[in-house]
Amino acid sequence: SEQSTPTARIVAFGDSVTDSGTYGGKYIVNNTTPFGGGSNSIWVDSIAQALGVDEVCPFFRHNETGDEDLAASYAPTWACTNFAAGGARINALGATAAAAAGPQAAASPKSIPAQLITAADVLTYSAQDTILISAAGNDARDLFLGLATLLAASDPTLVNAVLTSV
Repeated sequence: SEQSTPTARIVAFGDSVTDSGTYGGKYIVNNTTPFGGGSNSIWVDSIAQALGVDEVCPFFRHNETGDEDLAASYAPTWACTNFAAGGARINALGATAAAAAGPQAAASPKSIPAQLITAADVLTYSAQDTILISAAGNDARDLFLGLATLLAASDPTLVNAVLTSV
């Protein structure tokens, strides 16, 4: 029979549901200590507790003054393994917008691919890692808001184009 390998750490990626303090507090839990004792739990904390590992702390820390869409507005916390950021999207910028904005925007933690790339650059993964990803909430919201805008404009051709592209 196979023996399971115990989890040594959690590495997390995603949006606000997973953000454990990129902007100073847990993104979806207001007025709490960012992580550790005295903080309210988010789903990754519950998984950490269930696996018997330390709660994850945020890798990215926003400087509270810079543009949230630019990588230069964030400082790394090297010992932390939660790369999630509130407002992140699967593809934060379309290819045209990313090219126009430059590499600083493309590397922002508000892009889940940028989170994954950053982690690959700074971590060495092992078989004892548990990888958690929460994504698409903001992307779905954007789609529904776009659809609502089209419906409000009463343009059936555009509405049909959006519905058939999903």
